[in-house]
Amino acid sequence: MDKQEIFEYFIKEKSQFYSVDTLKYYPRHIKKFLDYCPKDIKDITEVDIISWLSHLKKEGNNENTRRLCLTILKTFFKFCVKKNIISSNPTLEISKIKVPQRDYFIITEEDFWILDEACKGHLRDRAMLNVFFYSGVRPQELINIKIEDIDFNDNTISILKGKGCKKRHVVFTSRCAVIIKEYLSTRNDDCPYLFINKFGKRFSTNRNTPLQRILDKYQQKIDFHQKVNCNILRHSFASNVDDKGLDIEHTASLMGHKYLYTTKIYLHNRTKRLNKIHKKHF
Repeated sequence: MDKQEIFEYFIKEKSQFYSVDTLKYYPRHIKKFLDYCPKDIKDITEVDIISWLSHLKKEGNNENTRRLCLTILKTFFKFCVKKNIISSNPTLEISKIKVPQRDYFIITEEDFWILDEACKGHLRDRAMLNVFFYSGVRPQELINIKIEDIDFNDNTISILKGKGCKKRHVVFTSRCAVIIKEYLSTRNDDCPYLFINKFGKRFSTNRNTPLQRILDKYQQKIDFHQKVNCNILRHSFASNVDDKGLDIEHTASLMGHKYLYTTKIYLHNRTKRLNKIHKKHF
């Protein structure tokens, strides 16, 4: 197979396991690398990969972009080894690119109640924000929830199209259940999805857009000292359940993380928060 055939084979194979949102980055970054490096796949070396990463840095790409590019190439060449296209993985000995740790603005449950109060009277928007804040789902997963995925007997939602196409269950509060039921009582359409747009159709699947628009709409009424986005709410969910004593394994399960170190990124503010509490009381 030539490079183009291998590339198409890889994308076709991964499309069975990766969500559309995850997979969309792969064609662009792999194609750019293959255009940069004119060699056959079997002749590509570690030096070629490092040269590409250096080229990206010179072009002004930050650590996050270069880390993503390397991760995608690692996945691609691992696939090539598995399919016996190449005998060794040229990315194997290349360390992941370190990304400076960011301090996230975390909103507490009390902060969220202010946001919740701002959208009272708008049942769909209120239900969306509550499910997102209290369940730990991703924005894309929120859009994909169907009414039949909800079990009000034990207040759980089946996430059938999670990241990596993995299935899991998340939990929501009794208060959240009341809000969802109140919203559903106003629905008179036959759309199977829990949240629909003003035309009675499923929301667009363009990443965070629908939820972020709703967040932007209501936080204008609230005096938060920093703009709240979907990622901040996800970090806030992790911090809030951590404060309530939930162990990291269960937090990872609720958030759909395969590895605990991913969850630890969401809890990186824990030490700073504990130090702040300690200084306040001792």
